[in-house]
Amino acid sequence: AAEQGNANAQFYLGLCYYGGAGVEKNIKKAVELFTKAAEQGDKIAQHMLGFCYKNGIGVEKNMEKAVEFFTKAAEQGNANAQFYLGLCYYGGAGVEKNIKKAVELFTKAAEQGNANAQFYLGL
Repeated sequence: AAEQGNANAQFYLGLCYYGGAGVEKNIKKAVELFTKAAEQGDKIAQHMLGFCYKNGIGVEKNMEKAVEFFTKAAEQGNANAQFYLGLCYYGGAGVEKNIKKAVELFTKAAEQGNANAQFYLGL
């Protein structure tokens, strides 16, 4: 299914390569699959790709690209992406520092039960 372009299958196969579950661990292949799924609008793949760019996992660290992918996923309601994008705004990483925007994003993530966002909001 992943070879046929199914975004969901591409994402989950990417996770298998990311963690070495059932296949030999291959971070580059995982990022390649996350990218294919993210390009099709898969919000979880977009979040994972943002995470990879944020931390330089399988790709060169690039905070602007991390922000780009976190934004795409956050706009689709992904709580983890909202939290990480909030961190970017909070610290001015890959984007101009904006505490108000960070709090907005932390609030959206916290409302979905994201414990990290709740911590940052003091909840």
